[in-house]
Amino acid sequence: MAKSKASSNGLYTFLPIPIAPWIDISMDFVLGLPRTHNERDSIFVVMDRFSKMTHIIPCHKTDDAFHIANLLFGEVVRLHGLPKSILLRCFVGKNLKTLETWLLHIDFAFNRVVNKTISYIPFELVYGCNLLSPLDLVSFPISSKANHECLSKTQSMVSLDERAKMFLERQGKRYVERVNTDKEGRVYAKGDLVWIHLQKERFPTLRKSKLLPRGAGPFPVLKRINHNAYVLDIPQEYGGMGDLNLRINSFQEGESDTNKGE
Repeated sequence: MAKSKASSNGLYTFLPIPIAPWIDISMDFVLGLPRTHNERDSIFVVMDRFSKMTHIIPCHKTDDAFHIANLLFGEVVRLHGLPKSILLRCFVGKNLKTLETWLLHIDFAFNRVVNKTISYIPFELVYGCNLLSPLDLVSFPISSKANHECLSKTQSMVSLDERAKMFLERQGKRYVERVNTDKEGRVYAKGDLVWIHLQKERFPTLRKSKLLPRGAGPFPVLKRINHNAYVLDIPQEYGGMGDLNLRINSFQEGESDTNKGE
């Protein structure tokens, strides 16, 4: 059966805007890199979704959830506290066998330059100022050591936070408009009949062979979780996983189901 060429239904929606540094974070993994002298072959990347400050942590590709949790606590929670939400993402890339040696420098350099999304420097949003680099120590005037009043500093950081939120919202809206140009918004109500795409990851027993159907249905909608996710009444033989993202087609009485198995 031919592979479906139809684009996914539903519009792109961005995540809620964080309200403070290191409350909402995202995690990426760069896997399968050349082994370093300490036998590390992967990178664990943790980013604050508000300030975009990032920690780049060497790890092993074979590290399990227990080891990753220890890394998260030792490198992130120890410094910033426990986050309220974690977004797990995916990232791939290449580097040299000396990557572990350079990670601390990459971490520092990434956090002290302007981030495109928020138009600010991550260090400024988290600490209230940009940290010095070795190049800054070449010329260190006495005037730069002057201290500011606590109230002025607090007001400055509050102003930075508000402007960062504004830039996050503006950038998110621009991205939504660009991504949704060719997408079709579609909302299903409780009781609507829909066809589902049988993804191998969600339905492994039903996709053992390429000759098996790629779709199934129609199934009734039980509940709408959000604009792009629904709970369907799926029979137990399908695995009983009824929470699905919006890659489903509506069912119309009398229409041909020839292409619904795509």
